[in-house]
Formats: sequence, C-alpha cells, structure tokens
Amino acid sequence: MGQSQLLLITAGVLIAILAFATAAGLLLSEDQEAAKKAMINDMNSIAGNARRYYVRPASMVGGNNQFTGYVVPVRFRKNSNGVYSATVINPKVLQITGKWSRDTTAGIIVRIDNLGKASGWTFFGDFE
Repeated sequence: MGQSQLLLITAGVLIAILAFATAAGLLLSEDQEAAKKAMINDMNSIAGNARRYYVRPASMVGGNNQFTGYVVPVRFRKNSNGVYSATVINPKVLQITGKWSRDTTAGIIVRIDNLGKASGWTFFGDFE
C-alpha cells in the first residue's frame, strides 16, 4: 500500500469516528430535552395538586390558604423522569425540586405562588 492510500484510510476512519461522536451527542441532547419537558409536565401536575391542597380547608385535610404542611403525594414523588420534593418557603410560596432520574446532578427548581402560578424556573446540571 502506498502512503496516499494509508492517508485516505486514516482520514476515512477519523471521519467515521467524528460522525459517530456527533450522532451520539445529538441523541443524548434530544434525550435530555425530552426528559426536561417530561419533568416540567410532572412539576406542573405537582403544582396543581399543591394548589388544591392550598385552597382546601383544614377540616378537609387541606392547607386552609397556606402551603404549610404540604408534602408531595407518593404517586408524584418518583417516576421514570425524576424524583420530586417540595419545600415550603413561606405559607404562600412553595418550592418544587425535581432531579433527573438518570443523573441527579441535573434538574429543575420552580416556585409556586398562592394562585398556583409557577415562576422562577431554574435549570441546573445538564438541563442548563
């Protein structure tokens, strides 16, 4: 084999490796984006549940116009998308944190106000 043929083979192998690496990166990026959207959907469901707790009277095991005492229901705490928890910032503001099930260093934080409005969406880790 001549030197030019070896050079062409080497260049071909390098191009194939580069194409594979690019495709793998794109697939991972799409997977992260899909997980992010699914987690946002899950967190909106939790926000709706929290709002119902907030407006429900204490006599019906509700918050009586406060988030104090709210705990994420078992059915929402963990699924294939992530693991979720809630922290009462003050009686009128609840913070929901979701960590990606595939990589717990990636996730989302959102605050829910007394009207059930989600705001201050913060993305961390690979979700940034």
